[in-house]
Amino acid sequence: MSSAPLNSVFTSEAWARAWLDTLGRDADPVALDGSLLAARRREGLRVLRPAGGEHCDYEELPAAAGDGRELGRAVDRALTQSRADALVLGHVPDASPTLEWARDLRARWGPRVGIAPFGVSLGVQLAPTWEEQQARLRKKLVADTRRCARRLGEDAGEPAVERVRDAAEARATLDFIVRHHRARNAELGRPSMFDDDATRDFYGALVERCLDDDRLHLSRLRAGDRTIAAHLGFSLGHRFQYYLPVFDPEMARYSPSRVLLFRLIEESIEAGVRYLDLGRGELDYKLELGPERLDLYTVVVGRRSPRGRAAVEWFARVRPRLADRFRDAAPLLRRAGILREYS
Repeated sequence: MSSAPLNSVFTSEAWARAWLDTLGRDADPVALDGSLLAARRREGLRVLRPAGGEHCDYEELPAAAGDGRELGRAVDRALTQSRADALVLGHVPDASPTLEWARDLRARWGPRVGIAPFGVSLGVQLAPTWEEQQARLRKKLVADTRRCARRLGEDAGEPAVERVRDAAEARATLDFIVRHHRARNAELGRPSMFDDDATRDFYGALVERCLDDDRLHLSRLRAGDRTIAAHLGFSLGHRFQYYLPVFDPEMARYSPSRVLLFRLIEESIEAGVRYLDLGRGELDYKLELGPERLDLYTVVVGRRSPRGRAAVEWFARVRPRLADRFRDAAPLLRRAGILREYS
């Protein structure tokens, strides 16, 4: 599996600016060789991190593909100028230029650089045709999805996938995503990221900024005159980023999210996409697709100071152990504002 490519929306200025205008209003922006970072206090330390990093599936530094030694010097300058204790990259993909840069930096800088495992992301190498792709899946999964789509057509109207490009329709689709994300997580007894209105504002600003950018892929599944599932993702050349899906629970018996996902995969293959990136987390619906796993890592580069050493120790060593030990309590800890952004 290849690492996340650097044309990702997560490294774009539009992503960073949307975050700085909403969730990051208390942060100090810092430019770093093509990346827009943000300095803010977190867990008793002043941290430098890619703007909007907590919402990224991947955090990378585009400059890592170039002169690694110069990037190291630039990081040192940024830490000094921003008075940050450490640069933190929360989820760096294995085999990426950013991780290779960090490993080289650790070999030269020693304990100032910490690298710790941070779970996995999942992805599927797509077949050349939809027929071949279906043959790779469990027959029962394919048959059940076809049956759900057929029953949906009979009961509510022929299902149709729409890519949303109109501004008013985009706002309505985002409202659908927010509403059902909140409801679904409340039903499961866990917080939704949209419980914070500023998060809704962030995604609204992102959609507004990127509506004419072909990389933004906002879609919905309609049956009759009703939206029953929606997805916010990104189309990145030969890679499709499946990022934020939701569905109307009143229509759950039709498995609308899976119907929409199958249609998106089919359309992606027809458009020449070769890799379906399912992002972080090993959820059941992702595992049904027989994905490959890509290891992720947290990278921490500390400033030359006692606080910098403390930041490396906390974010790269102590905190990962605590997060693993209290994994079952993670929803409660996040609701309380503990282990909030890096878990």
